[in-house]
Amino acid sequence: MMRPKEHHPELVEGSIHAGGRDFFAGRNDRAAALQAACLAWRDTPFRERSCVRGPGGGVDCVTFVGAVFAEIGAVPIAIAAPPYALNHAAHSAESVLRAWLEEPAARAHVRRVEEDEPHLDGDLVFPVVGRTEHHLAIRIGATLYHIARPSGWCALQVSQVKLHRSRYRLLCPEPVEGLRT
Repeated sequence: MMRPKEHHPELVEGSIHAGGRDFFAGRNDRAAALQAACLAWRDTPFRERSCVRGPGGGVDCVTFVGAVFAEIGAVPIAIAAPPYALNHAAHSAESVLRAWLEEPAARAHVRRVEEDEPHLDGDLVFPVVGRTEHHLAIRIGATLYHIARPSGWCALQVSQVKLHRSRYRLLCPEPVEGLRT
């Protein structure tokens, strides 16, 4: 099991929203660290609710996202995945994952991105799998990093994948003192 790096509470230059500052805005060093963490999971197979990096391990899409954010110090601990059924999106138009991201505990760490906002490295995106937002990936530049079932870790160009319009963005973990939003 990997150990999370130290938490990054420092202020960053970047976009400011009612929920706080976007974690990756104006911080190419953080995007580079995120990309390196994503690449470190190469050759990891899919395994439901597991979080072990490497060919002998396994991880699912949500746990992968939480693990890489924890590895770079973007979140204090790996984010627990919501309860889900692997084939939920094939049978339901309700997104368990999107509902989880809208809960107050998750919204303390992420915000929904408006459709007219430009892409920012580190955006959480939903590749189309089934009828709803059921699969989670990280977008860095024109590349999506995610865990596919059954193949495992993969990096695909955005142009190769159809995405749902919903996006979320990680917020800085600490409030910015004296900031008016």
